[in-house]
Amino acid sequence: MTIHSKQASYPAAGKTSWKPDEKADYRGGAGVSGEGWWHPKSVLALDFLNDAYASQGAASSLAALLSTTRSSIDYGFDAGGNLVQFAANTARRADGIGLFAGGQFTNKIRNPRGEGATAGVVGAGGALPANWAVGVAAGLSTEVKGVGAANGLPYVELRIFGTASSTTDYTLLFDNSTNAAGAVGDARGVDMRVRAVAGTQVPIRVAGVDYAGGTAQNVASSAPATPAGSIARLQKTFVSAYATATNIRAMMRVAVSLGVAYDFTLRIHAPKLCKIGVAYGPELVANPGNPFAATTGWTPGNNVSVAVASGALRVQKAALSGGATATTSFSAADGYIKFESAGATPGGGSPGSRIDIGVTGALSSVLNSFTVQTAATRWIPVQAAALILQMSAGGTAAGNYVDYAGVSVKQAIFGYFPDWPILPPAGIPGDATKFADDIRAVAEGSDAFAGWAAAGLGAGLTVLAVVNLGHAGEASARAIANISDGTSNNRLRLFVDVDGKPAAQVVSGGAAIATATLATAASGGRLAIAVNFDPADGLYLVRKAELENAGAAQASMPGGLNLLNLGGNQIAAANFNDAIEQIQICRPLSPAEANAWVKAA
Repeated sequence: MTIHSKQASYPAAGKTSWKPDEKADYRGGAGVSGEGWWHPKSVLALDFLNDAYASQGAASSLAALLSTTRSSIDYGFDAGGNLVQFAANTARRADGIGLFAGGQFTNKIRNPRGEGATAGVVGAGGALPANWAVGVAAGLSTEVKGVGAANGLPYVELRIFGTASSTTDYTLLFDNSTNAAGAVGDARGVDMRVRAVAGTQVPIRVAGVDYAGGTAQNVASSAPATPAGSIARLQKTFVSAYATATNIRAMMRVAVSLGVAYDFTLRIHAPKLCKIGVAYGPELVANPGNPFAATTGWTPGNNVSVAVASGALRVQKAALSGGATATTSFSAADGYIKFESAGATPGGGSPGSRIDIGVTGALSSVLNSFTVQTAATRWIPVQAAALILQMSAGGTAAGNYVDYAGVSVKQAIFGYFPDWPILPPAGIPGDATKFADDIRAVAEGSDAFAGWAAAGLGAGLTVLAVVNLGHAGEASARAIANISDGTSNNRLRLFVDVDGKPAAQVVSGGAAIATATLATAASGGRLAIAVNFDPADGLYLVRKAELENAGAAQASMPGGLNLLNLGGNQIAAANFNDAIEQIQICRPLSPAEANAWVKAA
């Protein structure tokens, strides 16, 4: 007998909440019961957490109700932290986790398994894995102790020992400097898992390096961590900041001190370097309006200061009025980027007026000086810092205003960086790509909704969902469920918007006729949502957190709905990149019924 949990996550003790002789209700609302765990009004019910499924009020199976298209193998972790491989065109579902639907990512480290290593001291009979190399030895020796796997994760075990000849970083490079192409503004993620198995514990970082002309230029590093006896993940997301960068490289860094003896052994698991999406947030300006325009009255000495989280800033300048050339310089000493007139004078005043954009805090790289005539963009990697915008005195006309067309300062918002390994087939090193998941309902054959209109879905429906948000922030909206006619003209959407807020939308005839967005962003963790798409009651969205809700009038239902897609949007390719625990498609629920389900979910 299968026993299902009343909650969409396992209780702490790992026990189910139904007794074997207890009749289950539909997981929501006292006094309403059904023959199974699904809602009595559900037409399609998918409990990925507990591997239970139903259609039209009868138990079914995942294979009978959903099709998954993904032309590559995929990897994920089960509830016990073990790496699990999923075959191509197979849903990535695990007990205690749910269904993961994600986008496409390519690992540009060609040998993350560490194949081709030879045991022994490197340079004295031992050899690092193919494509791996010690960048800076700092007087230390490297010994390959062996290769293996732990919790399904492949590893290379290295002993690093000796007396440091300088105060610098010992570095281990995971591929050559040309395999991953890159340019200024590209966003990347680099990670690895590491475990200390013997010797002195030392702080370790993972880093991405910009290369130009075969020479390392900028280094973006994670915060240092001291691995212990368990496997820990080190990761860093960054924007390539060097003006003429052509390539990106991943490495491990270990800080050592001159004259100190070291002897430690690490297991390095499945390093990864992926290109990721990046968007930019609103302008980081504290006062109203555009402080860089002559009409604002922003005069010398009026500073604007705003907080900056870790990440990267994009600094962009439009053309100077009057065609003046702007010289932009960067000084590591004062941490300022300066836009200033050179030769011609903006606004008819004296030359030398400028806008300084300064960062107080740790800078992780240095930008070269450059000169621009029209538009220019630069990225400044920073740790947590304060950003200062200041107009310096310059004796310009019209009240000391600097007549710039515009300067914007925005903080990078990184897209999702997968936390699981991406591995090539064993014995075949090379770039490995995990392709996007396309997960669709096939409950009624080629037309998923053919039999559902008779069940009462033609005039409206309700989607009940429980998801688990492992990350916040994304370069685009993340789809949870999308019901459409196969185009963007007619569809119902349940998604998390670019600000992390749960939202729903009705699109009919190519126009959005109703949109509901909750006021509070979902910061992470388990999220229960119900959304009603029903002209009778309007669009109604509710989530469990204090039963927060949002609504909008909905004039009609889109026509021709025949495709249900989960965790991704086959039209706009905005993948969820997180776990879906449960989805139910129901005949329209009243607001009270939706509230009851969400409250109990």
